[in-house]
Amino acid sequence: MEIGTLYVEELRATMRGRFALVGAGVILLAVGCVATVGTQDTWLDGYGIIAYFLVPLAFIPLAAVFVASPRANRFVESIFTAPVERRDWLTAKILVIVTIAAAYYLALVPMVLVYAHHVGVPLLLQKLLIWAPCLLVASIAMGTLIGVLFIGESIAAPAATGMGVLLAYAGFVPLQELLVAQGNGATRTGHLTLASPAVLLKNAFGFTMAVGSIPATTTRTWISLVAMIGIAFALAVWTFLRAQGVETWEASRSQRWIIALG
Repeated sequence: MEIGTLYVEELRATMRGRFALVGAGVILLAVGCVATVGTQDTWLDGYGIIAYFLVPLAFIPLAAVFVASPRANRFVESIFTAPVERRDWLTAKILVIVTIAAAYYLALVPMVLVYAHHVGVPLLLQKLLIWAPCLLVASIAMGTLIGVLFIGESIAAPAATGMGVLLAYAGFVPLQELLVAQGNGATRTGHLTLASPAVLLKNAFGFTMAVGSIPATTTRTWISLVAMIGIAFALAVWTFLRAQGVETWEASRSQRWIIALG
């Protein structure tokens, strides 16, 4: 079966849920309402943090659950026994998540147009507009890896792990800016905050949320960011294709070490 056909069928199955479209509409409405009501004085900062930062990070648990759910509902048995290539099915799954992410980003365009018409396009908004899609890609990569590693009979493990990673990545952003403001950005804790792709992207694009210090050079930042995303995708694909079985893990001792080191 071709990837295109699998992609179309997976996308239809995703949107076939009884409350799929309603749920998406409620989420988008909540994002706008909470940001607008809660941050009337600094609308761009509040809305930008919620719409272009927190929601893109939410694709980590979303992608994790999306990838891990087939084994929980026993559908994965047909994937491993039907005449469908594992790599084609996983590729179709990732493409569906990317499509959902693209749809979310496009849904933000009307609000941007209204803001640009009345206020203009300040530098922060320009940075957020390119920060968000990159953060979506990074979140999908991390979520896919978590989903593959925590596939099991329940989606609780990947969902909980995804939420934990989300909270850690989100918390590292203000922590890194606080450390930089105090002159402690080069400490071990400061280096730890660079584990968050949100922090790396913020530094790479040369903007901050609160402080006025930005990195002098960004070459290593971009290298680290690309390596992080690439390794996450590569490890997720390799693990799913080489180390997964129908019921349990079928990884050898050497494969387990590769996964652990990755």
